[in-house]
Amino acid sequence: MPPTAVRVDDRRTRRRRGLHTSGRVSEPSTGFGPGIGAGPGRRLRCAKSEWGDDMCLKCQGLTDAEVRAHYLDLIEEHGWAICNVGPGPVSPPMAYTIGMTRFHGHPELLISGLDPSDAAPVLNDLAAEVRDGHAFVVGDVIGAGRPHPYRVIEVWSPRRLVWAQEIYGGPNRRVIPAFQFVWADHDGRWPWQRHARDPHQQLFGRAPSGSG
Repeated sequence: MPPTAVRVDDRRTRRRRGLHTSGRVSEPSTGFGPGIGAGPGRRLRCAKSEWGDDMCLKCQGLTDAEVRAHYLDLIEEHGWAICNVGPGPVSPPMAYTIGMTRFHGHPELLISGLDPSDAAPVLNDLAAEVRDGHAFVVGDVIGAGRPHPYRVIEVWSPRRLVWAQEIYGGPNRRVIPAFQFVWADHDGRWPWQRHARDPHQQLFGRAPSGSG
């Protein structure tokens, strides 16, 4: 089962449910971001979902230009934005940052399988670490010894982070890289240690070598 109210750093108790406590930490975006099928330079598709009370920004009637402006406003005010993508018929929800590349070229951050209210504080805490100069690397384990540690893997197809590419990559420009923060379940098992396909979390990269 997926974790709830997971924390990266228990000392950061001020941030709850994606609410920011300083001008540099982003609130989560309202509604859901685009679907994962569009690429830079194409007309972006929404990820329609019955999940929760929110509607995606495109479903609310915003144009591509207005959605882009919305994220740019968040980035200017807080340093980064968070795009939430609702679940599909066979895929869990995901959320990712937009703006990490502004901080020493760091890859964007992605997490799968958490509700927006749980994904936002995790991504905000991780993004704050990047803003403050920390560089995550593939293979890092965050929160070792705690419930639900995270392990960093490289995202193979970062173009699926549509708005990060649209704003910082785009046609004829470099592809913005991304890291996924994979969480362990209540029993401390990683997705690649379970025999069946994990219905709660989707892997966007390769399992660590020798992981079984």
